[in-house]
Amino acid sequence: MSNNALYIYGIIRTNKNWKERGIKENNVFLINEGNFSAIAHICEEKPYNSANPAEIKDLILAHNRILDKAMENFDAVIPLSFNTIIKTSEEKTAEENLRIWLKDNEENLLEIWDKILGKKEYGIRIYYEKEKLLKKIKELYEIKQLQQKSQIESAGIAYLLKGKIKDEIDKIAQEQIFEYKQNFYNNIKALVSDITINQSKILLDEEKDLLVSISILVNKEQIQKVNSYLLDGNFYVRKINCTLQGADSCEQLSDFSEHPKNLTNKQEGFFDFNIAGSFAPYSFVTPQESNFRDHQKSIISEVSETSKTGGFCRNG
Repeated sequence: MSNNALYIYGIIRTNKNWKERGIKENNVFLINEGNFSAIAHICEEKPYNSANPAEIKDLILAHNRILDKAMENFDAVIPLSFNTIIKTSEEKTAEENLRIWLKDNEENLLEIWDKILGKKEYGIRIYYEKEKLLKKIKELYEIKQLQQKSQIESAGIAYLLKGKIKDEIDKIAQEQIFEYKQNFYNNIKALVSDITINQSKILLDEEKDLLVSISILVNKEQIQKVNSYLLDGNFYVRKINCTLQGADSCEQLSDFSEHPKNLTNKQEGFFDFNIAGSFAPYSFVTPQESNFRDHQKSIISEVSETSKTGGFCRNG
């Protein structure tokens, strides 16, 4: 099969020349049309694939390294998924199809570019201590009252009360978890340019309970504010304990208000967090990418699942 297709890594706004080494050491170059350029290399009209997961991972890493270098050189990149390939059509070459798409979509690309210029994507996973949460709930007055009542009632009534206690604890826990999630989301949303919740699965090696997984779009100043917010847990953790214990004063509750022991990601108390990045802003340009695939049926795209954690960790 001849090399008459184009592998596209992403789109940048420039009319300059730029060269790199990409997947399988292919020569990466720019194809300019109007205000935008596609980051490309010449390839066959078939996706990169392998039965070996390690080889697929290496291919994806090579794809993402080009996007990282593009962000360093041009302050932004509109990323396309691994294995986005433009093929020839009956009357046009792959390059002609690409130029048509760039021209037809320039207005949409300008809108996206303005949104992501000078910004990168980061992923945040926030975990909570389930056992500590349940312990605090069991200390609530109404739960203790039910527990005391179950101890003096007959066996049948005590059995029913135990079921009621469990249901009540589950209900309070779900309400509290929802409140935590909303508070974290709203507080972080106020610090960033854009935010999205990831529908992520717990990784097999994670023993902690995931509260929320989010991706954020931020500039340099904003990511510093997010870091500061996550590392300074005093006010938030105290608020949680006040909610659970019904204390008259938050100052009464200091056992979960320690500062992190280091600047990695360990938050003493109810929460741990992990922040990863920076990445090309996949989570914030996806709708435009689907338009790219459909345009004149000039795209073939067989996307292998990128290794990531809740919308991030795209490089490993």
